[in-house]
Amino acid sequence: MAALLVDYSSSDGEEPASTPAATSRPDPSDPHVRPASTHTVDAASLRTRPPSAPPPSDPLALAASELSSDDSDDGGASRPSGSASPVAPASPRSSAEPPLPLPLEEEDSSPAPKRIRQFAHVDGAYATHVYLPIQASAALRRSLDRHASHLRAVDAGAEVHRVDCADLHVSLSRTVVLHQPQLHAFVEAVRFALRRSRAVHAAPVYGPHTLANDTRTRFFSAMELIPNTAAHAAVCGMVDAVDGVMTRFGHPCFYAERRLHFSYAWSLSDIVGGCPLSTESLSVSCDVAVCRIGERTTLIKLR
Repeated sequence: MAALLVDYSSSDGEEPASTPAATSRPDPSDPHVRPASTHTVDAASLRTRPPSAPPPSDPLALAASELSSDDSDDGGASRPSGSASPVAPASPRSSAEPPLPLPLEEEDSSPAPKRIRQFAHVDGAYATHVYLPIQASAALRRSLDRHASHLRAVDAGAEVHRVDCADLHVSLSRTVVLHQPQLHAFVEAVRFALRRSRAVHAAPVYGPHTLANDTRTRFFSAMELIPNTAAHAAVCGMVDAVDGVMTRFGHPCFYAERRLHFSYAWSLSDIVGGCPLSTESLSVSCDVAVCRIGERTTLIKLR
């Protein structure tokens, strides 16, 4: 039988493409045979080797890498456009920044007590109030200051707080809640209802009187417009006009007992003590009405 000879000595060191499939296994001792190259892979290195990063030329892969590595607590704030390099996580909130405000229902350690919200907060709902900001005479301001100091001295256990003169007002309505679609129509209705109302000048007042809010969570020391006077009648006419608007919008009218007053001191506990104020030149004036909805105020000029 003729022997089958195979030549493994090609000039470039590669096996000829025409090598028969029946070729026998080469003899490792043959000097003309090159052993196949081998590459040993350490299994442990495969387990510990980090995954390769996506090539920078792939913008989608690069964006995915940036998003997956973003651990900042910036609340989803957008980065500047055109930035191609990864952004470092945001640093923790600086201790120099002011703390977030407490909810209105909570108390904190500040000297002045927190007022308690009368209505639960609902998105799109706004507390609404119509009132007359008043201008107090100089004699009245002095009398109010003296009486507030007297209240603090009489009851040291009660924290009595003076209302700033810029915030003195006579209410023309209860505080009600309106929703966003009603706001513009309500303001225009109040403006139309008060279009013939006249300003009040030197309206005589008397007091003091102790009053409380509907829930008796706050107490007030107040002065009232003297009944059966032209000024009292004029303000009653404004209350009647605003009551008509409240009825149209499905809200309660003003209190049946018309105590037209302004509060100049308040406390979270019942206010006790007090003495009648001097009656010399105690008067107020007002030439504008205010419709306050949330934090927005609309001024309505009186004639």
